[in-house]
This record gives sequence, C-alpha cells and structure tokens, in this order.
Amino acid sequence: MAKAPFWLRGGKGKLAGSVLFKGEKGTIIRENVVPRNVQSDPQMRQRIAFGTVTQAAREMLPIIGISFEGYDSEKLNRRRFVQVNSTFLGKKAKINATECAWSTKGNNQLIPNPYIMSAGSLDTPEILMPSFRNQGTALIPNMQLFTITHHIAFPKKVMSPLDIWQFLYGIGAGGQITAPIIKTLKGATHFADFEDTIGDATHPVTIKDYIRYSKFEAPRVVLKTADEISEGFNVDFTGESPDWSDIRAALDHCVDQQKSDTNLLGFLEASESTPDGPNSIYSVEMDWTVFDVDNDWQVSAIGIILSRRRSDGSYTYNNCKLLTGHTAIVAGPSYYGVKLPFAYQSYLSAETRSQNYLQTGGSGGNI
Repeated sequence: MAKAPFWLRGGKGKLAGSVLFKGEKGTIIRENVVPRNVQSDPQMRQRIAFGTVTQAAREMLPIIGISFEGYDSEKLNRRRFVQVNSTFLGKKAKINATECAWSTKGNNQLIPNPYIMSAGSLDTPEILMPSFRNQGTALIPNMQLFTITHHIAFPKKVMSPLDIWQFLYGIGAGGQITAPIIKTLKGATHFADFEDTIGDATHPVTIKDYIRYSKFEAPRVVLKTADEISEGFNVDFTGESPDWSDIRAALDHCVDQQKSDTNLLGFLEASESTPDGPNSIYSVEMDWTVFDVDNDWQVSAIGIILSRRRSDGSYTYNNCKLLTGHTAIVAGPSYYGVKLPFAYQSYLSAETRSQNYLQTGGSGGNI
C-alpha cells in the first residue's frame, strides 16, 4: 500500500491490478487482491464478527466516535473501534465462544457484546466495576446486576469536594463519568426468529434462535470546571468520621446539574452503613440494580467510561470493555442475538457459491 503519484490524486476505483481510494492523507493505491475462496470457514467467521461490530458502531457512534485516546476525529475513532473489536470478536468466533452473540446479515438491531468501548491511560477504580450474577436455574439462567459493597478508608486529612471525586472515582474538575448501556426488550416479542432441525429423521432436534429488539443509552455525570466550583465544602476526616450525607453533599457540589443524569448521580453518591468510629472506613453500597428496573427492557451490557479533562482542554479516558449478561447455553430471560451457525447461514448465498459448497451448505438446493 502506498500513496498514489500526483497524476492519480483524487482518483477512485480500479486501475489495472490496483485499487485507488481516498485515505486520511491523500489518495492511496494498493494491489487488488481477490481471495480464492470468499466463503471459507475462517473468512465467514471474520465476516460475521465484522458485521456484528459495524452494526454496533452505527448505533453507538456518539460514544465510540470520541473515546479512543490519540485519535482526533470521529472517523478515526470509529475505525479504531471497528478494528479492535473485529479482531477481538473474530477470535471469539474462531472458538465459538458462548459469551458472545452474533448479528445476521441485514440485521439492524444492536447486538450486546463485550465491546471495547474506550482506550486510554486512566485507571478504573474498583468501585466502578459492575458485575452480573446468575439469578436463575441451571436450565434457564438469568443474569442480573446486583449490589456490591466496597469497604472504603478515606485518608486522614481535610478533603475538598474535588479531592473526594478524585479519590473515589478518578476524575477531577471538568471530568465526566458515562455509563454506556445496551438494553434488550423483554418477553416473547423478537425482531427476528430462526429455527432449524438437526439430526436424522428418527431423532430430529429443533433448535431456535432469536434477535431481540435493542436500544442504547449512555447516562452521564459531568463535573463543573474549576472556575465554576465555589469553595467552602471541605470535609474533615482527621477526627470523628463525618456522616455520609456530608460526603454526598460535597460530591453533589461539583456536579453540573444541567448536563448530568440524576439516576447515575444517585448511583455514584451511593449509600453506606455507619462508619467505623474515627477510622473513616465506610461500607459503600454500589447498587447496580438501579439501571435494570424497567419492566419492558433489561440491561444486557454495561460499562463505565471515565473522561478526564487535561489542562489544554483535551481529554484522556480509561479502558472500558462492556460487561455482558449473556446466557447462550439455552434460550431464556437473558438470551439475545444468535448463535454462530445461524449467523453463518445468513451470510451464505447461492449466487456466490464457492468451492466450499460440499461443506458449507447454505440457501438453495442447487448450484
């Protein structure tokens, strides 16, 4: 791959055995490589992974279009998202990993997956790491968010509201905490259904699959800039442990209420038991179930993205991979997306039948 000479600049399309296309810094020329077998098993699995990821990128562009540190445009951020997640899901497809779900060709629903949503140099505090728990039976598992208790020991000093934000959540003035969430519709209504019979005529087995309707949300809490935060809300941890209400008031003092989601703010301010005397150790309950109280929609993937504002106005981020509550063993309350064989089948076509015809099957009973 190389830059095209000046007489080809601005060109697009095929030229002899090459392809011209517009790159970030000018026209690029590369060899036109046609794969010998466009429907080999490895290529089909990678195609399924790529299709699943590009559909996700379309739906989540307001987030992933800015969340990769070092990439300064929406186009480059999206490209990075597709690149890292296609590689990641491609490896999962190779081993048919059960924690992943797949999109069929032509699907326009966002499939929840452990997508890499952001990449940067910030650490993610343990207090901001969600977790799913299996609440169902062995036959029909149901993965749900639950409350996690963290034991927090504050340093023995007087802390400003911004000190507390930095200590608990790793962000300062002008920073932001965002919770990307993929929800899927509960119940029997599905966007698409799939059914197939395997086995022989004597012992047929019917398998079913479905893609649920889905939606994407990203509640956030935004902190005021340093100039917007007034003084006077310091919390003293040097003596008797202050009440958690004092800590909550300090946290709330820094928040830009016009830009913040009240549900996420209530979650971050948390609740706690009585601190251990003068030791300032608090049992802080992070109630993740507050994101999963909708009667019609369930949280199927969730993560936390931290945004820290640098002195020059740019931002740095943490590494965020979505946590998923997928139970791919059997269809149940937490099931969504399709298994790999159904996705595979949707990408096959009689018109593009390859030399793999005797192995891949596909639509149509004749070449």
